[in-house]
Amino acid sequence: NGSWVALILSRLLKVPIITRTGYDILTFSIAENKNVLRRIFYYIQTYLSLRFSKIYIVSSNTDKKYLSKLFKRYSGKISVRRNWVSIPNQNFNKKRINNLISVGRLERQKNFDYLIKQLKNTQFSLDIVGDGSLKSKLQKSASGNRNINFHGKLDHDLLLDLLSEYSIYVSASELEGSPKSILEAMSLGCIVFTPYSSNIGEIIQHNFNGIIYKKESTDLITELNNLIDNELKIKKLRENSIKWITENCEIGVLSKLEFEDYSLVLK
Repeated sequence: NGSWVALILSRLLKVPIITRTGYDILTFSIAENKNVLRRIFYYIQTYLSLRFSKIYIVSSNTDKKYLSKLFKRYSGKISVRRNWVSIPNQNFNKKRINNLISVGRLERQKNFDYLIKQLKNTQFSLDIVGDGSLKSKLQKSASGNRNINFHGKLDHDLLLDLLSEYSIYVSASELEGSPKSILEAMSLGCIVFTPYSSNIGEIIQHNFNGIIYKKESTDLITELNNLIDNELKIKKLRENSIKWITENCEIGVLSKLEFEDYSLVLK
């Protein structure tokens, strides 16, 4: 939303500009069926940012393909730089495997209502971290179920400490860019359960470094039950998860690429 500020300053000060997006706002506005005027506004913003930026950074190949097709003339400016994480010390003395955690804004996109309904009256507990306009509605939906807990919004360091205590991170969102909470959970050795989307498919490979489940059925509970007693699979998923993050999202790797971007633009 704030790209116009940088665009104006770039013209006034006669300095180059790099635009970086953690997710593509134009794609989200279309998928979420935002009103036409808002979609037109985001289209114009994206076009102007692409036109006047020296480099336009996206966090996934999916976003790059979409924008390259939509704005072919400026496709050469688009680079993929994934969202970064700092790899912490992993804690594998975690809680019981049937304690689950999920992090995100309490809004329709994140679909916490689905998780609450699926996990009600099961052997699994769910701890939800985040705040949003649907908080009261979700709490009402979860009332009477001691296995659903709301932790509100936490400072980042406290969130990482909390994530380190869990073995399984679960998401129900069907629309994601390159979700930082999932990347951080993976870096801490959490096994991520999530529905498929094109962006998620670039991060999670089913039964390799996470679990992709189908929301149309009871697949989530089935997949959870299939995992909790399989120590060998848990170990392998955890190892592959951390390895993927280390190779693709570690801050040391991405900071070198970012430095190369700055050097290129400043030439």
